[in-house]
Amino acid sequence: MSIAAKFKQLPLQKRIQLVLALLITLALLISVPTVAWFSYQKRAAKLQKIDAPNTLFLTAAHREDSTCLEINGIDAEEDKLVYSADPGDATKIAFNPTTNLPVTETVPGLDGNNVKITHQDYVFNVTGDAVDDFTIQLAYTTNNPFTYEIYAADELNASELKTELQKKNISGTGNNEIDYVAYELTGEPVRDTEGSVVDLPDVTDDSSHKYHTDAAVNDRLYYLIHKGYSETDANGIYTGRYLNSTDGTAADNDAGNTILKKSYDNYTTNIHSDARPVYWQAEGIKAFPGSTNANKKPFSRHFILRVKWQAGSLDNTDKETDIIYITVKATN
Repeated sequence: MSIAAKFKQLPLQKRIQLVLALLITLALLISVPTVAWFSYQKRAAKLQKIDAPNTLFLTAAHREDSTCLEINGIDAEEDKLVYSADPGDATKIAFNPTTNLPVTETVPGLDGNNVKITHQDYVFNVTGDAVDDFTIQLAYTTNNPFTYEIYAADELNASELKTELQKKNISGTGNNEIDYVAYELTGEPVRDTEGSVVDLPDVTDDSSHKYHTDAAVNDRLYYLIHKGYSETDANGIYTGRYLNSTDGTAADNDAGNTILKKSYDNYTTNIHSDARPVYWQAEGIKAFPGSTNANKKPFSRHFILRVKWQAGSLDNTDKETDIIYITVKATN
């Protein structure tokens, strides 16, 4: 007896069940390779993102995950260490023999060391592969009386920091700040949006921007402004340019104020003045300052974001919030 004849002899309920079972089996046969293809495509996309040309990673100091970069806790009442290089004062930098860190001293003529800070520094890193130069962009709101600057920075260990600070301990006139950013390593690797660890490009120590490959968890590294690059001014600052205005109120360089439209889409009316974003860019930053990355080798560079304010401008009890975005883009 044929399969068709046997099927016709089955009760109606059995025939319905058999047809449904066949349909479900067919659906599974079709869907399994489809799901597998999407899964493969997902893995391929991850590999492509890491291995593709012109790859850039924006991280916290020492190439740690960006969650370690916390731009908060500005206290205008905090003191900064200032020392006098005036030979008449003979005030010199003293170092703790255990930590190699400078010891705060009373500064003649400056009411001890009670000099209030007017800026706060934060360190970030740009690592890349097959990149010659890139652009850094800041986008921020203006709720607080802050201005922002980007500096080139060097990564130093405690011994190197001591050497650099001792170089400043020379005769002269006026007062000098001891400015550096201390950062304790967490060992937190960079992760993608799905939580997977990202395999960053391998880098080695290079004279143009030293990277301490031997640093370990709980080690402390220090970041000083580098003032010797031709791509910055004499103080190590990237001059950059504003795409709109310093307070975000003026139209940008394109017709129709397209930057504001990109931020708020069609909701460009009735925007609070302090919620209008300011856009600033520093272009032509070299992977290896002073030279062309002809071989497109991996690099790792550190930068300092300085948040500044005028003395007395934050003397209030209100705690206002601002938003700042740092982005990077390969340009060559």
